[in-house]
Amino acid sequence: MDKHVGIIIQARLTSSRFPNKMLCTLRGKPVLQHTIEAVKKSEYPFCIAIPENKTDRGLLEWIKLYDPSIHVITGHKEDLVLRFQKASKEMGFDTIIRICGDNPFMNPEDIQLAVDLYNKRGHYSRVNHVEVFSKEELEYCDKNDSFIDRRQHCCNMLSQTVDKPEDIDRLEEETLGDL
Repeated sequence: MDKHVGIIIQARLTSSRFPNKMLCTLRGKPVLQHTIEAVKKSEYPFCIAIPENKTDRGLLEWIKLYDPSIHVITGHKEDLVLRFQKASKEMGFDTIIRICGDNPFMNPEDIQLAVDLYNKRGHYSRVNHVEVFSKEELEYCDKNDSFIDRRQHCCNMLSQTVDKPEDIDRLEEETLGDL
């Protein structure tokens, strides 16, 4: 593949359902550490994208203590689409692999399966909580989805699920192949 492919792990401490879950100990390690270890077993470069706010400075400090070589990118505190755009630009990623930091038992093989499916389909793909999409698909989400609840989950509109009434009209009119 000639495009630069990389992983962006999204992480934050401000989850409304389970605050601080990234640093909660699971089997002797923080949840995020399990995810990082799985990602390191893949062949892809990666960074961690976190919100730029006072609360998440603790997460930034933990990452730097755990492994100072990890590239951490801080960005918009609520808008994950903007955070991913900033991270993909800084890292030079044309194809983005999205992984949530709260996925401690992710199988590193799922990363490659998701990338292979993306390469076969030529557009957004998801395998076992690993999403792959292009920089252009991310830009499409930025331009066409202003609903912050979906933007907090990055490219929800690409998954072709129905979450809101307006999704019916959108899915009637377009296919991912048209992006």
